Amino acid sequence: AWDDGSFLVADAAEERLWRFDPDHTAWGERPWVALSEPGELPAPRALATGDVWTWFVADGRLLRARWDDLAARTDLTPADWPAGADAIVAMAAWRDEMVAVAGPTWVQAWTVTAEGNLRPAWRREGFTRVAGLALAGGQALISDAGENLVLLGGRTVPLLAPGPIATDGTWAVVWTGGQRGLVRLRVE
Repeated sequence: AWDDGSFLVADAAEERLWRFDPDHTAWGERPWVALSEPGELPAPRALATGDVWTWFVADGRLLRARWDDLAARTDLTPADWPAGADAIVAMAAWRDEMVAVAGPTWVQAWTVTAEGNLRPAWRREGFTRVAGLALAGGQALISDAGENLVLLGGRTVPLLAPGPIATDGTWAVVWTGGQRGLVRLRVE
């Protein structure tokens, strides 16, 4: 997940969080920095960053923490947490206002209340193979590799083999494998 100049990476093998700084890849520099001890993030499946919070799906639960204090994480797993949460394929957050997770055939989102709790926002099913998920404001951007399309809010854009997707709220970037590499789409 992108976090203001660097990437946060959940390591399933060591069950920990890493930061990768792309500006420090020269010989002798250390672009990878461990942010937690091994075993501190059990069975991580996905992560997303908001403004302050980092959201994790780990050990089948939805957790929220500051990346610099994983020990103080909060379990916010909602009552309507989807069955098969261990099969989550993508996760996204918009600021600290909304978080969404996707399984192979569904996407579900929650808004964050002023008290920091989660309230169900929406759920959509019927995808063939979710390959990527991003949030921009209140709308979801979903790439469905099984249907060869990207959903931008209520519109669809046909693309062969769409994969991971990211957005800054104005533009969406979708990885399409060998077709065109990265494709940029305007989010309206």
